[in-house]
Amino acid sequence: MNSPTGLKVLLVAWALVLVAPAVAGTTKTALTTEGAESEETTFGDLTTDALADAAGTNVALAPAVSFRSGTIAPGDVTVADVSGLLFSPEEKWAVLQLTGAQIRAALERSVSFAPTPRTFFLQVSGLTVVYDPGGTRGRKVKSVSVGFQELNDAAKYEVAMPESLADGGAGYFTIFGDAAKVRSGNKGLAAVVTDYVTAQGSVSYTGQGRIVVGG
Repeated sequence: MNSPTGLKVLLVAWALVLVAPAVAGTTKTALTTEGAESEETTFGDLTTDALADAAGTNVALAPAVSFRSGTIAPGDVTVADVSGLLFSPEEKWAVLQLTGAQIRAALERSVSFAPTPRTFFLQVSGLTVVYDPGGTRGRKVKSVSVGFQELNDAAKYEVAMPESLADGGAGYFTIFGDAAKVRSGNKGLAAVVTDYVTAQGSVSYTGQGRIVVGG
């Protein structure tokens, strides 16, 4: 029979396990949402990559309004860490079929006031966007690439995004109004991101190269 002291130690150990934060994986770089309303961010890159992976798309978008301000320091990434940087951690995702022209229009809206912060500024995955902040509104975007190819305005692309954005939130209803919803996810954004980190084991983001300021 276990001694009272031994039983007490065992109970304390189990209690520590139960209250310990669930670690999804690690990050070699700081994951931040700071500046998400006006520029590419490391946590924005991670979130959109996770969305694209979960949805099986080459492109993903997430508006700045989806994020809370904060930073995950290099080291362990916990479920609580990720949830703390998302405005609605339980929000599901959806995939819309968009034309290249619709994607371009969305990006024009995204940078329409940049570098002035706006909650509709988009974090992206699978895209390289070059824009001129001093350009005429509606014509600030200079080039858009999908992977290594130029965006084709006439082509159709499957694009993953938070469900609220797919429903036209953040003012995008004027662009996505007639878009076909291809499929929806059954996991919240926090679970999508933490699952992605777990699958990778360790992540590293610089927050550079997707949204580029250029003339």
